[in-house]
Amino acid sequence: MNNDAKRDEETKLTMDLAKSFMREMFDAEPDWKKAYFRFVMQKFGPGCNASYVVGSKVEFLDMRRHSNFIDEMMENASRLAEVMGKEKMVMLLAINSDYNFRFFYEYENMEKWKITKLDGKTGIPEGF
Repeated sequence: MNNDAKRDEETKLTMDLAKSFMREMFDAEPDWKKAYFRFVMQKFGPGCNASYVVGSKVEFLDMRRHSNFIDEMMENASRLAEVMGKEKMVMLLAINSDYNFRFFYEYENMEKWKITKLDGKTGIPEGF
């Protein structure tokens, strides 16, 4: 794949990821304000989770209830890692209900931006 085709594919995949996440959040919780989708690609395979802010609470997106969405996001994020030539990476997609979005990438620290409520964490990506 030449550089122009690679950039075009990366752009398409990132836009597809952002649009899918926005659509899913508006369907899942009309009153959401911010949401985070974390994807990690490691040697033993990919994984993901997501959280969102509604009112003053942070909730997790139910992976079973939204399994079709999760499958689509995992497929597109895995393809993005492949197109980028990354065997390992963390991708964080942050969106808000004003239709703004931003992608963040990490290639060394596979623990970066974990989304958890364990040990008193908030459910917002750590360090974000």
